[in-house]
Amino acid sequence: MAEEKPRAPRARKKTTEADKEVGVGKTSVRRPSGAKATASALKPAAKKKTAAATSRAKKNTAVPVQPGDIATLAYLIWEHGEPGDANDHWLRAEQELAAA
Repeated sequence: MAEEKPRAPRARKKTTEADKEVGVGKTSVRRPSGAKATASALKPAAKKKTAAATSRAKKNTAVPVQPGDIATLAYLIWEHGEPGDANDHWLRAEQELAAA
């Protein structure tokens, strides 16, 4: 077999004192040379939640209504003597469970 040639070491960027002060290599913001580091420059920017993202999160957390739950509530509505037929009781049970 042929001999493998050793790989040359990868070159690394040299960090300066200014880079160390800001925290290069971490999540950071570079500042122009000569500027002093501030607390806001050392922290990464926080992500803002939009109204659409918040409403999507609320919609995804809703528990789907099971048909058995609707049937049980419709039966209880009928047993309680509420007016209407089976379809009316079913639709009312769906509305009440969706609102809860």
